[in-house]
Amino acid sequence: SLLYELTGDDRILGVFRNAVRETMDEAEPEMKARVRKSGAAEDRTTGNMVYATFIHRTSRPSKEDLKPDPQLHAHVC
Repeated sequence: SLLYELTGDDRILGVFRNAVRETMDEAEPEMKARVRKSGAAEDRTTGNMVYATFIHRTSRPSKEDLKPDPQLHAHVC
């Protein structure tokens, strides 16, 4: 996070994005759907997932000085 913030080197961001994508690709085969039919419920593996990735470069501002710290991270919904 700090190196990316100091240099702005897009290769770091590219590696980060690839790591997030690889993580989601690994999770996708395990996706399931709950199927309810005739009073019964079961989980069926679908192996399909739809998600959105939101990349942030900083943490939330601290309460003391109201300044955020560098923190490259992703929220995946």
